[in-house]
This record gives sequence, C-alpha cells and structure tokens, in this order.
Amino acid sequence: MPPLAAPSARNHRPPSRPSRRCLTALVAASALAACAIPPERDAATGAAEHFSPPSRPATGLCRAGEERLDIGSPRPALLYVPHKAATRSAEGPGSPLLLFFHGATQSPQQMLDHLRSLAEEHGVIVLAPASDGITWDAIRGAPGIDAAATERALAATFERCAVDRRHVAIGGFSDGASYALVLGLPNGDVFTHVLAFSACIVAATDTVSAKPRVFLSHGRADEILPFESCGRRIDRRLRDAGFVVRFETFAGGHEVPAPVAEAAFRWLLDG
Repeated sequence: MPPLAAPSARNHRPPSRPSRRCLTALVAASALAACAIPPERDAATGAAEHFSPPSRPATGLCRAGEERLDIGSPRPALLYVPHKAATRSAEGPGSPLLLFFHGATQSPQQMLDHLRSLAEEHGVIVLAPASDGITWDAIRGAPGIDAAATERALAATFERCAVDRRHVAIGGFSDGASYALVLGLPNGDVFTHVLAFSACIVAATDTVSAKPRVFLSHGRADEILPFESCGRRIDRRLRDAGFVVRFETFAGGHEVPAPVAEAAFRWLLDG
C-alpha cells in the first residue's frame, strides 16, 4: 500500500482560529480540523452520535469488488468486498469490516485506492462513506447529516454481507480519524475497534460504557495537526479514561506510512 498523505501539506501551518487564508489553504492541505477547532477543544457528545446496531441478516448479495451504495445522499458511499470476504459471506461466519472516513477535501475513492491491497490480503470488507461538505459535520460542530448517512451505509453493508461482529472497526485519516473517534467511542456496542490515523479531536468519554479498542498513529513531524497537542494528547486522554490503546508514532508528517497501515490491519485481526 502506498503511503497516504494530505496533498500539499508540507508547508502549511494552520492558525489557531478560522481565517479566510486558512480555509483556502485547507482545500489543498486536507486539515480543516486544525483551523476550525483548536486542538484543546473536543467534540461534544449528543444523541445523533449513537447508532443502532444493524440487525437484519445478510441477503447473499455480497459480491467481490467495488460497489456504489445509493443511501439517499448526494455523494454515494463506496463498498469494497475482497474475494475472501465474498466467499466467507456465502459459506462461513462472516468477515471483518472497516468503516473508513476520508480526510477533508478527499474522497471515498482515494481511501479505497490506498486500502484495497490490504483489504484483499487480509479479507477485510471496507466501507468508505463521503462527507456532505468538504469535511465531516462533527468537525464543524456536532454529528448530523453525515452521521445519519453513515448509519444508512452501515445498515446497507450488513444487509449485503455477513460481518464478523467481533471485528467491526471504524477508522479514518486526519479529519476522518477525528470523526472515527467522535462516532466510534460512544458506540462500543457497534464498533469493537477504532483506527485513527493523525487525528486531533476526540469525543467526550465520561459517559462511554462499552469501550472499543483503539489504534492511534501520528507523525512526530506533523505540521498540520501537531504531534504533542493532537496525537499525544488523545493517547493520554483515552488511557486515563480506561481505553486499551496502541499508539504508533513515526518520524514523518501528516501521513499514513505503509508499515503503519499494515500494523493497523494486523492489530484489528489479531484482537
């Protein structure tokens, strides 16, 4: 898998509050969270964040390959089913599922392009929704339209494929990683694992009961979402709240190196 990185991110240093200059730069840098919400502020939890666990049995429509899911939103979600998963859905107990959110200004297709080889190798179904705007709604305030669309996409995936309920992960990169934490932590009855690559926002954890396991990664030279005020802070906060966390750090910047992505997939399956 090629390393995943925000485009043109190397020379961008986000200011601490929104500005026209900052938002213009973000279209190229994929880092809206750093401008819209300072690192020390986290997303508040709310009713819109709580998902209902999908309950319908799989219908046998789980076919290998990529599919566009029409979920009543302007931008469809993408579902990728590796060959191993299609076979398991028809003959066995189901396959691991990774719901994965793109970074600001990015797309579901970009995420699948980076994750497809790992999905095939490990037999993990990948669901990649699309934000309604240039980034996810909770980054701008609170979960709403994007959370509702994500829940519909998740239900459509469970209807098609047999999913291993012991390995239902939610993850993302940059803004998408923050959104995965915001939606994943309060929904431990749905998501068993959270994979957050270069996040900077985390949901309040004081009312969380079922705690998913968490994989964090962050570059120590990240100039978009700084290591200490984002990755390191989230790691400490989650450990203090009683979460089981694996924190992978690396020497690079705002990116997901291929070895880190491989380690995350192995962690998901080993757990």
